[in-house]
Amino acid sequence: MSVEQNKATILHIWEEINRRNLAVIDECFTENFVRYSQDGKTMNRDSYKNNICAPLIKGVPDIRFEVEDMVAEGDKVAFRFSFSGTNPGFWLSVPAGQRFSVTEVYFARFVNSKVVEFKNIIGSIGSAVKSG
Repeated sequence: MSVEQNKATILHIWEEINRRNLAVIDECFTENFVRYSQDGKTMNRDSYKNNICAPLIKGVPDIRFEVEDMVAEGDKVAFRFSFSGTNPGFWLSVPAGQRFSVTEVYFARFVNSKVVEFKNIIGSIGSAVKSG
């Protein structure tokens, strides 16, 4: 897969998640996908889909993901993306009813046209914006 195709896959993933289509994770990630967090914890594809993505898109009705920057070389894509929405009451650091924004930076590595790993290198840079 070319560098441009890898970048297009990253955009496709977040566009489909914005459409609430979590099947994109099974489509674009390998079965042995691993997400590495900054604290060294890992999770597999199903955990990423069911414990990170699903609660966000189900729990925050107006959530929106946006890829802001991407750089790619070889089998890796580095991307900075943000997600924002209105806290319905479960986001720990943001009062209920307030808007929040989170920016994260990841490296994605591809094998055979699919994402095999995400490495979170900068995460959870957030802010709350008072509604009203």
